[in-house]
Amino acid sequence: MIHRIRLFTPGPTPVPPFVREAMAASYDLHHRHDTFREIWERVTRRLPSVWGVPGPVVLLFGSGTSGMDAVVSNLFNPGERVLVGAIGKFGERWTAIARHRGLDVIEIRKPWGEALHPEDILPAIERDKTIRGVLFQACETSTGVENPVADLARALRDWDGFIVVDAITGLGSMALQPVSWGLDAVISASQKAWMLPPGLAMVWMSERAWERARGNEHRPYYLDLVAHRESQERGQSLFTPSIPLVVGLDAVVDYLEKRGGLVVLVENARRLAGRFREAIRPIPEWKLFPRERPAHALTAVALPEKVDGVQWVRYLREQYGIIVAGGQGHLKGRIFRVSHLGYLDMLDILGLVDILNDGWRQFLKATAQG
Repeated sequence: MIHRIRLFTPGPTPVPPFVREAMAASYDLHHRHDTFREIWERVTRRLPSVWGVPGPVVLLFGSGTSGMDAVVSNLFNPGERVLVGAIGKFGERWTAIARHRGLDVIEIRKPWGEALHPEDILPAIERDKTIRGVLFQACETSTGVENPVADLARALRDWDGFIVVDAITGLGSMALQPVSWGLDAVISASQKAWMLPPGLAMVWMSERAWERARGNEHRPYYLDLVAHRESQERGQSLFTPSIPLVVGLDAVVDYLEKRGGLVVLVENARRLAGRFREAIRPIPEWKLFPRERPAHALTAVALPEKVDGVQWVRYLREQYGIIVAGGQGHLKGRIFRVSHLGYLDMLDILGLVDILNDGWRQFLKATAQG
């Protein structure tokens, strides 16, 4: 049997043919020559309008975590206090990054499957005037939960600290308005809604966050956002970039501009999520995992206790060529996660549903016999 491998993971996501073609033609470019410089300037000039922000979107060459690390180490100094809203694995990563920087972290933990709400963080902010930042996810990819970013930002509007949002999965899958909501730093990454391979992080910051970063005498070397911004505004990367990813991003920006921007991806994710959840409802053993605010970016499905979710994910890959994501942390083997991000359409989702229905019946038979 022929198996064409198909990605339904919430990162990496499928890379469109037009992006593959653009990237394949990039390997003879040099990052300091005029041809590439034109592409670099074109991409960095257009990104802010695609994001819906003023000022630059700074490109960094690393995973999305490099963007998180960069923001923490440019905005805050060792000994300063920040509050982290941790509702899953990636919220806990904020805590790890902040502590590695030497920050004093107050962690507000919610059970995995629940969202963060203003009443969770406001008491700590009101009680402790030394808190300089609040860090949380737009979408917690490990659980499929979407935080109410607008509500959280509104509750913090009169507070003078910095609101930092990991939108690595959220940007392009949910509504985000960094400027009107008063956010100070937003991070995204290539391998999610942007339909690119991993390896490119993107950071936007408010002007007051940039002022704070410029005054920080202990910025890191490679992840110095001020230096990256200054070099980018001179028309070149600070260090050797991933040339194929920049060329691919240029193709993605072209694609989005012709179709109306990120809102097209957001609406597509919303439609696919709704259709997928409706279609799997007849499978009685499956339950949507999030207790509240399921994200459009992905669907997390809870499996029966007696079923090994690790085996189920492996079975889909080996028998059908379908790659979905398993659970993380204490949810390993308990849930599986299906992406609705980026370059996917309704045919992909409906075809997947058929495979999941058939695969589930066959898997239960196989494991019962085994």
